[in-house]
Amino acid sequence: MNKKRFSFRIASDTSKEKVFVEVFYGDDQFAEISQEGSEPKLILLRPSSSKYWEFPLGEALEAFQEAKKSLL
Repeated sequence: MNKKRFSFRIASDTSKEKVFVEVFYGDDQFAEISQEGSEPKLILLRPSSSKYWEFPLGEALEAFQEAKKSLL
Protein backbone atom coordinates (compact mmCIF):
# COMPACT_ATOMS: atom_id res chain seq x y z
CA MET A 1 0.00 0.00 0.00
CA ASN A 2 1.39 3.41 -0.96
CA LYS A 3 0.77 5.74 1.96
CA LYS A 4 0.63 9.41 0.99
CA ARG A 5 2.70 11.90 2.93
CA PHE A 6 2.72 15.65 3.29
CA SER A 7 5.71 17.51 1.91
CA PHE A 8 6.54 21.04 0.93
CA ARG A 9 9.05 23.05 -1.02
CA ILE A 10 10.12 26.66 -1.10
CA ALA A 11 9.38 28.28 -4.45
CA SER A 12 9.62 31.64 -6.15
CA ASP A 13 7.84 33.32 -9.02
CA THR A 14 8.66 36.49 -10.90
CA SER A 15 5.11 37.75 -10.29
CA LYS A 16 5.67 37.75 -6.51
CA GLU A 17 8.10 39.71 -4.37
CA LYS A 18 8.71 36.99 -1.78
CA VAL A 19 9.20 33.25 -1.81
CA PHE A 20 6.29 30.97 -0.93
CA VAL A 21 5.76 27.37 0.14
CA GLU A 22 4.04 24.78 -2.04
CA VAL A 23 2.31 22.11 0.08
CA PHE A 24 1.87 18.61 -1.35
CA TYR A 25 0.00 15.49 -0.33
CA GLY A 26 1.70 12.65 -2.12
CA ASP A 27 2.48 13.96 -5.61
CA ASP A 28 -0.37 16.49 -5.68
CA GLN A 29 0.02 20.14 -4.71
CA PHE A 30 -3.05 21.22 -2.77
CA ALA A 31 -2.00 24.48 -1.12
CA GLU A 32 0.39 27.36 -1.05
CA ILE A 33 1.48 29.53 1.86
CA SER A 34 2.32 33.05 0.77
CA GLN A 35 4.05 35.74 2.77
CA GLU A 36 2.88 38.56 0.51
CA GLY A 37 1.15 41.19 2.64
CA SER A 38 1.19 41.74 6.39
CA GLU A 39 0.70 38.10 7.46
CA PRO A 40 1.08 34.65 5.87
CA LYS A 41 -1.87 33.54 3.72
CA LEU A 42 -3.07 30.02 2.97
CA ILE A 43 -4.16 29.47 -0.63
CA LEU A 44 -6.06 26.23 -1.29
CA LEU A 45 -6.00 24.76 -4.80
CA ARG A 46 -8.71 22.74 -6.49
CA PRO A 47 -8.07 19.02 -6.76
CA SER A 48 -7.42 17.91 -10.34
CA SER A 49 -8.63 14.34 -10.05
CA SER A 50 -11.49 14.37 -7.51
CA LYS A 51 -14.34 16.47 -6.12
CA TYR A 52 -12.54 17.37 -2.89
CA TRP A 53 -9.41 16.84 -0.81
CA GLU A 54 -9.46 14.70 2.32
CA PHE A 55 -6.54 14.53 4.79
CA PRO A 56 -5.89 13.34 8.35
CA LEU A 57 -6.43 16.61 10.29
CA GLY A 58 -3.53 16.22 12.72
CA GLU A 59 -1.07 15.49 9.93
CA ALA A 60 -2.36 18.43 7.86
CA LEU A 61 -2.03 20.87 10.77
CA GLU A 62 1.53 19.70 11.45
CA ALA A 63 2.43 20.07 7.77
CA PHE A 64 1.06 23.63 7.66
CA GLN A 65 2.98 24.60 10.79
CA GLU A 66 6.21 23.16 9.40
CA ALA A 67 5.68 24.94 6.06
CA LYS A 68 4.98 28.26 7.84
CA LYS A 69 8.15 27.96 9.95
CA SER A 70 10.22 27.59 6.78
CA LEU A 71 9.12 31.07 5.68
CA LEU A 72 9.85 32.85 8.92
